[in-house]
Amino acid sequence: MITTKKIIVKLPRVGSMTLVGFLAKSFPMRQGNCFSMMDSSIDYPPKTIPPMLGRVVNIRAEDFQYLIKNCPDLVENLEVEVLTIIMDQAECFWILITDERLREWLVDDICSVCVPSVIKDYLENREKREDFKSLEKTDHEGN
Repeated sequence: MITTKKIIVKLPRVGSMTLVGFLAKSFPMRQGNCFSMMDSSIDYPPKTIPPMLGRVVNIRAEDFQYLIKNCPDLVENLEVEVLTIIMDQAECFWILITDERLREWLVDDICSVCVPSVIKDYLENREKREDFKSLEKTDHEGN
């Protein structure tokens, strides 16, 4: 079972990331490395590794780092949805960026290597349900 919770990340930053080489010519690239997000607004004791909020599924690390450096106002107080799933008796967290300010930077293709199929299927099915609901509303409004 997947549970969801919407949160605001005050100062999101890239935590860990995959290290595949990509050439950046312009942004948004829409291809690149996967990453985990952390909130740098939280103070942690010295020599403590800050916990990651989860693995981000719908934007690439290179694009996110570009936004942090060049458009910080777009990523401060970022609206995200945290998807939680129990896998092998451990809680796993995935981040879906839902903030409208980043709409043009978000990707539809979810990494099949980093994101388990259960999360991918959940997001695809949810998208289909939302499309159906919007069609339903349009149909009722037209009558």
